[in-house]
Amino acid sequence: MTTYFVKATVSESGKHASCSYYTDYDCTVPFTGCLCIPYGEAQCTITQGASSALQLVGGAFKTIDNPTGMTSANFAPAIGQTVYVPMPTEQHVTKGVILLFAQPGVVTSLYASADPQIQNDGG
Repeated sequence: MTTYFVKATVSESGKHASCSYYTDYDCTVPFTGCLCIPYGEAQCTITQGASSALQLVGGAFKTIDNPTGMTSANFAPAIGQTVYVPMPTEQHVTKGVILLFAQPGVVTSLYASADPQIQNDGG
C-alpha cells in the first residue's frame, strides 16, 4: 500500500490550506509532483504528517476526464488522520483530489488544499 504524508498550514490569504507532501511520517523527505501508486493497487493512502498545523478531516476526489457530477462516493472522511482514496485496479486513471483540513480541537473553519493528482501508472 502506497502512503504519502501531508503537512498543512493555513495559507497567507487565510482561505485555503498550503500543503507539502512527504514520503515519511516525520516529514523529512519531501515529495513533489503527481502522487503515484503501482498499477493494480486499490487505493492511495494520504496521512497527516508530524507537526502539521492543521488536522486532516477528509478528502473529495474525482477521476479526471469522467463526466461531471459528484456523489457521496466521491468523498472519504479521514479515519485516524488518514484519507483512503480508492483507485481502480484494472484501468489506468488520474484522480484529482481536494483534501479538507481544520484547526485541531474545535473546528471553526475548513480549509481546502490545492488539487494534487493521484495516478496508478506503476509509480
